Amino acid sequence: MSEAPIWLSDFFHADNSICLESVLKGDYDQVYQGLFSPLVVPASMGQWPFVLPLKTKSGRELFFYGGAQNARKLSELGSVMRAFLGTADVSPDLPVIKQPETIAEQALLRRSPQGIIKVTLLDQSDAPAKKRVYQAFAKLLELYEERPDITVDLIRPTGRILRDFFSACSVRDGAAAFSFYEELKGSGRVSRRNLLSLELQALAAGKQWQDILDHSQLSDLLQGRVPIRVTILLLRAMGHSGLYDLCDSHGLSGPAIDSARAMCSRLGPLFRSPPVLESSSSFEDVWKIWAIGASVVGTPGYSENLPDFIDRGWLASLAEWTGTSEKEEPSNVLTVTPKLDDLNAVTKLLQQSLTASPSELEQIVAQIEALPDEVLSRLEQFPRLSELWGSLKAERRASDGGWSSWVEQIMQPGPDIGALEQECINSSPYWTSDTFDPDQIRDLLESNNVEEIGIMLRNILPILLSWLDEREISCAATFWGVWANFLALDDVVTHQDVVIAENILTNFLEQPHTRNGYKQVVEAVELMWEKGSSVSNYCSMLDVVELLLESSCPDTAILNKLWQSTQAFSLQKWNRLEAAQQHLSKSLACEILGEECLASYPSESSADESGETADVGPDLGGKLVAIYTLTEGAGRRAKAVLEGLFKGLSVETNSDHVATSSLTTLAKKADYFIFSASSSKHQAFYPVSKIRNDLIYPQGKGSSSIINAFFTQVLS
Repeated sequence: MSEAPIWLSDFFHADNSICLESVLKGDYDQVYQGLFSPLVVPASMGQWPFVLPLKTKSGRELFFYGGAQNARKLSELGSVMRAFLGTADVSPDLPVIKQPETIAEQALLRRSPQGIIKVTLLDQSDAPAKKRVYQAFAKLLELYEERPDITVDLIRPTGRILRDFFSACSVRDGAAAFSFYEELKGSGRVSRRNLLSLELQALAAGKQWQDILDHSQLSDLLQGRVPIRVTILLLRAMGHSGLYDLCDSHGLSGPAIDSARAMCSRLGPLFRSPPVLESSSSFEDVWKIWAIGASVVGTPGYSENLPDFIDRGWLASLAEWTGTSEKEEPSNVLTVTPKLDDLNAVTKLLQQSLTASPSELEQIVAQIEALPDEVLSRLEQFPRLSELWGSLKAERRASDGGWSSWVEQIMQPGPDIGALEQECINSSPYWTSDTFDPDQIRDLLESNNVEEIGIMLRNILPILLSWLDEREISCAATFWGVWANFLALDDVVTHQDVVIAENILTNFLEQPHTRNGYKQVVEAVELMWEKGSSVSNYCSMLDVVELLLESSCPDTAILNKLWQSTQAFSLQKWNRLEAAQQHLSKSLACEILGEECLASYPSESSADESGETADVGPDLGGKLVAIYTLTEGAGRRAKAVLEGLFKGLSVETNSDHVATSSLTTLAKKADYFIFSASSSKHQAFYPVSKIRNDLIYPQGKGSSSIINAFFTQVLS
């Protein structure tokens, strides 16, 4: 017997009653050896992927863990596992573990550092189920071994990965965002500084606020000019970590000053100068957090750099609470004498730019740009100075640019598509609302040369959607109709594209639209579904159908046609759908086609008799679930499905636009609180988030997303 790898030995020597040495020697009886060997022996030989059993030493619990060479193959393994296992014997949720909770998981993460998949049985006392799972995994690994070695690790285009990344971030899908971050990291085509920005955004998508503030590379990042996208992210992370409580005058009291000072001092450089951020009330929370930090760390004259919409009474209370002065110190920008043999003055000027106000920054940039080329070229010899000057120039160019000038560049003959895509990704956070003209972009999408730039435009679509959402800018239905048709032209449709389509449809339905416009948008969505129909996309598709049901329907026939396409897929894949998806599918079918359509679906009794169903999760009898959503139909359907699936579970819904007493009371008494942030108002969010820090956030507006988020929470 060859010596087992150290990571494998550590895994079995943890809380695992299965003896690695006995398996490798064949010492177990025939039954157990037949279950263990197909999984353990390939792993001991270094084969990929691996699936390993962990039977706790108490003998009461059995788990399985899977790992693969990289993030893409780990995602593939998860999909294959779901196909092989179904949901009869194991939890439908297969979490990817990146932070170990046990010594055994720590050992496996040394072998598969991008994550490991954990499989949990629904009934730990069901011996036949355990045997079925062992045999399913043995067959899975056997097929992997037999698969012809004709595959290669293809690296997707960076723009395509970034499209999926930003789409995942927009719906707060932290797991997916981090997977795409790992894919970008593995490609080797993204700079270290940009990778840090992407990692922080992935953590924000997963609401891992403390992990952001504790990141080991933050101190290095704060030594230079921080990109505005990261600045906003850091300020909001601080808000979620306690500073949002101080954004009204009632919160400015008590001992909170000490914790606020400790938090802000760690990120002190962030408050040396105001963010280069549009003075829009949609960023009021960001400006207030910056003001709190600037006041706490004692930045002179911070209040003079704030937009007019920041309440002056609140600012006075803030200054009194922190004991700092609001008076502005006189500007004292250094004047440079261009000596070719002395860079000290230039160095001081660049250092001063880190604490300069916007007006001072303009003076500094103007002075440096006026220097002779010989002086500027010498900066290249000093990486730190060169990087600082480069970021200052990039920020200046970004602030001077905008959507209009960007589109104009695209319309020029022979545009540099790659450079324009990067410009949009890096510079659009600096672009102001007055540079955006929806008609100009719509004309671009309808122009004759759009095929040449189509991939790039689809790649930047999530950036545009987030930019508009941040600034609360509404566009006409015709604008969204053109985008829907444009997105549907893509040959490859991923899960994130379906998410984007749902976002576009939401924006379209919120605006006045014609019957013909409605028909074209729904047909575009149906075309995307035909290209990308899959079990993993089914949840998002149900949300799309619900969006259409909740809005006025000028063309019932086109809605029925879309549902029939969706229904045909669900019936074909019925046994692979989760119990909640089956219940919701029937509910939507009744609303669209009438109760007589239920005859097309398998009956619950026949499913039970065939053994295809199982308990959906833990006993939640006596528990209360609160659902907050402004999409009342989605809340109603989610309530019906959850109460139908979990015996004794009570569900209450709320759609108040502000923090009413009924909403806050519900937040205090509920065992679980689902907050549909994609369908909510800030006036309701902040009071609820103060009451509890365990909110469950669905990724979409529909009941499918609400139910899926709840299942993910309770089954984890």
